[in-house]
Amino acid sequence: MKREKLSFETARNIVKVVLCFAFVLCIIALIIMYNVGEDSAIASSLVVVAVICLVAAIVFAAAFLKCPYCGSHIFRKVLRITACPHCHRDLVSGMKVKPGKKRWF
Repeated sequence: MKREKLSFETARNIVKVVLCFAFVLCIIALIIMYNVGEDSAIASSLVVVAVICLVAAIVFAAAFLKCPYCGSHIFRKVLRITACPHCHRDLVSGMKVKPGKKRWF
């Protein structure tokens, strides 16, 4: 079965949502631990789910965050990058970025 290809923007947005979800779960777990106590089963479960979300975000990023034009993996500053650091193409429009204009930093 062939894996469906996601656009770079869609994959980046999925990673953002999963990371935000993991962050919110950690904050909720900290609040529960502060109010109820450190040996709360709910807080421990939330921390485990948050760690699973973080691992899922890393695996998803490794599988789907590739340049749509040259196919290289993009990990560095992936949440705000606009151009591929390898082929220097804009990730949305595909236009070549001028060498002096470093849009990926």
